Amino acid sequence: MKANRRNTKKQFKELSLRPIERKDLRLLRKWKNDSTARRSVGDGTRTFSEEDMERWFERTEALIDRDRRWIVVEGGRPVGFVGLYGIDLTRRHAEIGILLDSGARGRGIGREATWLVFDEAFNMLNLHRLYLHVLSDHRIAQKMYKRCGFRDEGRLRQHNFKAGRYVDVIVMGILASEHAAQHREEGRKRSPR
Repeated sequence: MKANRRNTKKQFKELSLRPIERKDLRLLRKWKNDSTARRSVGDGTRTFSEEDMERWFERTEALIDRDRRWIVVEGGRPVGFVGLYGIDLTRRHAEIGILLDSGARGRGIGREATWLVFDEAFNMLNLHRLYLHVLSDHRIAQKMYKRCGFRDEGRLRQHNFKAGRYVDVIVMGILASEHAAQHREEGRKRSPR
């Protein structure tokens, strides 16, 4: 999958997604063990060993019908990973998640990678809804998700324990019809008048 949409002020080279391979485990471990990333998902104390990553990869392979995970590639270089989790083709929904390398954050890559996953979810898998959970104090992520079209759907009060205190978790979601409308609107903004 390659990004080729919208006329945005992107600060990155061509972006694409590719399936995760065993050779990616060292890099994935680095990203998962990044202290900023761990704090942003409320898992500030847990670190992942090589064995943990091997088990994670084996589970990923076993759950191919329920989970899809990709490496985010910028100009030929891996810069993060994204996934759809708990894919339910009967109810037509899944959870989305993203984790970027520290050097890829704040450059629009997260938003563009999310749009690439939208294409897979809504066009290829014919899902109706995507949802996610984000910590209430992770304002940067919330802002990015809203720019992608996600809406607040609810709040899980004191759902996560982070840095010695409980924090709320915001549930956000987007419907296929909302994504399609946003995509059409962005197309109109680009069209010459």
